Formats: sequence, structure tokens, C-alpha cells
Amino acid sequence: MSVRAVLVGMPGVGKTTVGKLVARKLSVPALDSDRLIVQHAGMSIADIFTTHGVAHFRELEHQVIRQAIEHSDGILSLGGGALLDSRTRDLLADQRVVFIDASDDLLVSRLTRSRTVRPILGLDIRHTVRQLRAERDAFYHQVASDIVYSNERGIHSVVDQVMHTLHKSRSVSSVAGAKPYDVVVGSDLVQNIVRSLHPASKVFTIHSPHVTKFASRIQAKLAESGLESFAVELPDGEAAKTFDVLQQLWDKAGEEHFGRDGVVLAIGGGATTDVAGFMASTWMRGVRFVCVPTTLLGMVDAGLGGKTGIDTRHGKNLVGSFWAPSHVFCDTDVLTTLPSQEIRSGLGEIIKCGFISDPQIVTISLQDKLDFAELITRAVRVKADVVGSDFHETSRRAVLNYGHTLAHAIELVENYSWRHGQAVAVGCLFATGLAVAAGYLPADTIDQHRAVLTRLGLPTTYSGQKRELVEEAMLTDKKVRDGKLRFVVVDEEYSMKFISDPSTEMLDFAWSVIRP
Repeated sequence: MSVRAVLVGMPGVGKTTVGKLVARKLSVPALDSDRLIVQHAGMSIADIFTTHGVAHFRELEHQVIRQAIEHSDGILSLGGGALLDSRTRDLLADQRVVFIDASDDLLVSRLTRSRTVRPILGLDIRHTVRQLRAERDAFYHQVASDIVYSNERGIHSVVDQVMHTLHKSRSVSSVAGAKPYDVVVGSDLVQNIVRSLHPASKVFTIHSPHVTKFASRIQAKLAESGLESFAVELPDGEAAKTFDVLQQLWDKAGEEHFGRDGVVLAIGGGATTDVAGFMASTWMRGVRFVCVPTTLLGMVDAGLGGKTGIDTRHGKNLVGSFWAPSHVFCDTDVLTTLPSQEIRSGLGEIIKCGFISDPQIVTISLQDKLDFAELITRAVRVKADVVGSDFHETSRRAVLNYGHTLAHAIELVENYSWRHGQAVAVGCLFATGLAVAAGYLPADTIDQHRAVLTRLGLPTTYSGQKRELVEEAMLTDKKVRDGKLRFVVVDEEYSMKFISDPSTEMLDFAWSVIRP
């Protein structure tokens, strides 16, 4: 059992009153740490301070908060100074924590009128509020998963904001393995990102050029939470995935005295998360890594699998490592800033998940209006399930490469002028053709898959004029064994199959499926 939400903030912000009203709306208990302390000690807060001192009060406070979090199902409001105890901050790491903030002027006005005895305030309330803000504000930002603001409109406005916050849809998919981690999908996740980066000596933010504003917003929130950070902007796309760029990141980390207790924060598309993850896996033999993919493709592919790497002139991702992030955040708010071609590229990876595992993804993709949160969540769950059972890609994880053998070859031959999701779409249709030729799928599956891809605005053809170059490029694929092509396909039951060294006739048929 755990509380529904924990409210934190400065004295006078109205946590207790808001907590009662929110709890009433949710039909759950309202708990207040100060009241719990009084009940436990059998004396008032003022008497506890006078008789036993501040240290004794803080110890009681920590104990009652721990008991409430472990054994209560309700809304818990904390005293303004509760977060001064690091143990209490640690208790809140997995809780929904709402920081209620207000201006100092408003707090002074409320505290001046209040009849509540607050021994810590003294006679100069304005000076004390400024002092408490300087002492505690970073802790509030550190533990908060959400922030709401109180103003002159009154408590009921704050209650409405808290209720809206608690009802925001956020899905969490867990990726199992030696280093398990969660993938969070939802909107307005900046505070969750900031909270996940604690504790750290420094944060090394590595971001793509198109998300500078979003990255700066996170940097500002990091500063408010008391974390020191520095940032590097990468070149766009595959241009970031070179040894020279990696060397620049290592040099920057050295210049900033970035230690093993630091965290690498990747913000951007798949290329950014690939190279940032590789940097994290190699610096000081591995530091913690938090991933914030900002493209639809990154959210359902590179950003959450723990595979990192850079390119060589022989192909994509040939030098890299397996390095699991500690957290992945897919903030759907950033999707509104993406051009349509980026959205379509991401849909290529999403529909792949429908073809190999979840037919509901195909059904949703045929609707007039796409539910991106649902599509992302479903695609993430497909990948999380596979990655969790085969992190190092020794067996089952190969199914996630459905369509990728051809896709990666097209990207290389076309000098990466094709977007990854576009190439994957054609690769999926090619793989479907191979599966039909091998007897794993009925022939009408080809037309069904082609119709879905066309509906999503994805390509379904590729000229056979460069077939020889493409097949040569496919020989560098990671699934190649003994110099022979090997393709992963699925049957009607979504069971993974390998087609090794396909005959010329089978390849001819697959090429005919994608012929313009």
C-alpha cells in the first residue's frame, strides 16, 4: 500500500487544506505529517520544539512520514521542513509528489494572517520566508514529480490543478534484466526527468540541435533542484555518430571533471541517444545514463533498448555497446514540434511492432485519428518484453530486427538520404515477402501489410537497380553467419523464424514485392 500523492511546499502555501479537499474528491483519507506527529507525541508542535528541540522533532517527523507512506492510502501533506532530512527525501523517490509553490509575498501575507503556531517563523516573517526558501527550495524541486502554483485566486484553484495533475495519463513499462529500468510515456514529464537525475555530482546533457529549447528548460529545472550541469549540442542525425564526435564528448567530460558519480542525460533522436549512451558506457568504464528520446522513432526504438553505438564507413552501429539506461522518458508534448516526415519515420518502427507481436497496433493505425500515446505505449511494451528477456541480443531480441536487414542496407547505399522508419517500412514488406516464400505466412499478408503502410504514408517500394549493392551491404548485417544472409521473419502465430541463405528464387520473390 502507498499514498496516492504527497504534497510538499513552503509554510503557508496551503498544503493541509489542499490535501483535505483533494482527498475528499478522491474519497481517500487525508493525512498531515504535523497532525500525525502531535498524535504520536501527545503534545503540540510548539511544546515538542521547546521541550525536546528541533532534532527530536525531525526524527519524529521522519518516522510518521515513513509509516504513512508504507501503510496509508490517501493524500499526505508534509510540513515545510520535512525534506531537510535526506532519509525522508529518499522515501519519496517512487511517490507521486506535488510541489505547491507560491510567491514569497503571498506566503508572507498568509502567514501574517494565520493563527497557526509556527515556532520556526519568529517575528520577522518576511526575512524567515526568504531564509527558508533559500534553504529548502532545491529540495522541493528535487523530489517533485509535478509542480502547481498557488495565487490570489485561492485554494480551490490549487485543488483543481492538483486534481488535473493526478489524472494526467502516464504509462510505465518496466524492462527486466540485470539492470531493470522503467520507460515512462506521458505529457509534461520535465519534473520527472529532473527527479530521476538525483543524486549526482554533475549532469552531462548531450542533445540534438533541434531540441535546444527543451534541453534548456530541463537545464533550468536542474539548477533549481541544486544539480550542476553542462551541455553539448551534437550534429544532426547520423553525422553525430562518429568517432570524432565521441572524442569531443570524452574531452568535454575531462575538462568538466565529470566523475563516476555523474549522470549522462541524452535528449534527442535516435542518433543522439545512440552516441550519448555509448559515451556513458565508456567513460570511466560506465556511468549512469538517462534517456529522453524526442522523436517518435527514438521513443519506440533507439531510446529504450540499451543498444548504443556509432557508425563506420562499412555500416550503421558496427561499433557500440549494450548499456541500459536507468530511466527512459517519452514526453509526448515534444511530438507537436516534429515535422510530418519525422512522425512517419517513427510510425515505421511502431507498425513493425504490430507486424511481429501486437495486432492491436495495426488496428489503431487504420483509424482516422491516431492515438500516439497508445501507439507509443504498445510499441514500448513490445520492445520492453523482448529486451527484458534477451538484453544482449543472443536469441529472441533478433525479432526486433524484422525488416532491418534490408533497411540498414538501403540507408547505407543511399548515403542515409532515406529516414530510418521509411527504410524499415520497405524492409518489413520485403521480410513479409520472404516469409510468404518460405511458407510461414499466407500470400494475402503481403497486400494487408502494404495497405497498412500506405495508410500511414510510408513507402512500400524500392528500385531493384541497386540490388547488387544492397545485397552486398546486407552481408555486413549482425545476423549474417558464415558469410551468408540470414533474415528474421515471423509466422502467423508471431513466432520468430530465421531464413538462412535464402535461394535466389526466394530473394527474387521478395524483391518483386517491393518493386515500383
